[in-house]
Amino acid sequence: VEALDAERKRRRFEDQSQWGRNAGPSATLEQLRAAESRRRRRVAEAQACMDALSDRLLLPDHVRARARSLLHDQAAPSEGLKAAASAARGVTQPGRASAAQACALVVWAARSSSYPLHPDDVSRACAIDIDAKAIQRATSALVEACGQKIVSGSSASQFVAVLGDRL
Repeated sequence: VEALDAERKRRRFEDQSQWGRNAGPSATLEQLRAAESRRRRRVAEAQACMDALSDRLLLPDHVRARARSLLHDQAAPSEGLKAAASAARGVTQPGRASAAQACALVVWAARSSSYPLHPDDVSRACAIDIDAKAIQRATSALVEACGQKIVSGSSASQFVAVLGDRL
C-alpha cells in the first residue's frame, strides 16, 4: 500500500510539474481543474453506461458492486478508462467510448466475482454495436493499465452451479 501511495504521489507530482513547464505558472491551476473535470465526466459517463448494461444483463448485486468499486478505484478512471476506450477501436462516435469502458468494467467485475458472463452476452446487451472481440480487447487493456492480471474464467463446477441458480 505504501509503495502504491508513493507511486501515485510521484505521478501526480510529475503531471503537475509538466503542466507548469508547458503552460506557465498562471495556467497550472486552470489546467488541473480542466483535467479533473474531464476525468469526472469520463467516470460519470462510464457509470451511466455501466448501470444500463447491468440492468439489461440482470446482473446480481455483488457483480454490480464490484464493477462500481473497479470504476471508482484510483487507477481505473485515468489510464484504465482511456486504454479501454482506445482498445475497443472506433471510439470517435459519441457514447462509444463510455460503452466500451462500461463493457470492460462489467466483464472484469464478472470474472473477478467468478460470475459466468461471456463477452458475447455483453455485446448483445450493449446499447451500441460492439463485438465480443472489441470488448475482450477493452477488458484486457483496462486490467493491464490498472496494473492487474486478468483472472481466468471460473471453473466448470462454479459455472454450472451459478448457471443452475440463474435458471
